[in-house]
Amino acid sequence: MGKHLPNWQYYLVSPVTVRHPISLWPAYNRTLHPYKHQPTDGSQKLQLTYDPIEVVEPRWSPDGREITYVCERPGKPAKVCVVPVDGGAPREVEMDDAHWYDDPQWSADGKSLIVALYPPGLISTRPQEFAIGQFDLQTKKTKSLPGSEGMVGPRLSPNGRYLSTLSDDLKKNMMQLSTGKWSELAKGVVLQNPSWSIDSKFVYFSDLGADGPEIDRTSLATRKKERVAMLKGILQVSIPGTGTPWNGVAPDGSLLIMRDVGIRELYALELQLP
Repeated sequence: MGKHLPNWQYYLVSPVTVRHPISLWPAYNRTLHPYKHQPTDGSQKLQLTYDPIEVVEPRWSPDGREITYVCERPGKPAKVCVVPVDGGAPREVEMDDAHWYDDPQWSADGKSLIVALYPPGLISTRPQEFAIGQFDLQTKKTKSLPGSEGMVGPRLSPNGRYLSTLSDDLKKNMMQLSTGKWSELAKGVVLQNPSWSIDSKFVYFSDLGADGPEIDRTSLATRKKERVAMLKGILQVSIPGTGTPWNGVAPDGSLLIMRDVGIRELYALELQLP
């Protein structure tokens, strides 16, 4: 039986379970709210961002004290921002070059951000113009990860040992950070929405199978791709600005999807004449 989480778009587990166990992003006003407990009714939330800033791809810091995200303002280039989870003014992270930065997330030691690097203004679609970078929060310098040309969608594993990415040739790749070596995890038709299991043993992602959209996963031990859920006939909501729906994995291993429950209802109206 599925559980309905009303108006929520991203589900993010804090690495510090005694403080703000989950953070959820309401789908319609696109502002950031961490929750101090584990509510399923939208209670006990603290709003951290406000209009007209729109929040995209929020990620927890390793100590659970901050959240980084892409902040979008009307008519301005997107920036990487950080906000304390207990409240306070968000701050922009001043990057050192002209790249557009996306998918920010902290390294395991909290000293740098792993980011997707896009050509300025996205004026180029050449794969070699895209890469994965690491921004040092102390030196304020960005370096491209060797061998990451043509890759997007970085996701750091919960144990901090692996980095998964998507590439333009419809492959899902993985780097072992201790060695810097890349390997192939899976191939697909439309690979999207990568997520790690909480034990870092599986990578989940959506794809288009023979029977329609589905959620698959690949085991790091066997490199075997398997289907875990069929999404055919399930109406999903696309994330604003991306055109794709969001999927994720809960701490207990259950799958999360953003389902369109619609607003179509029947009403009985009583006509009252003067």
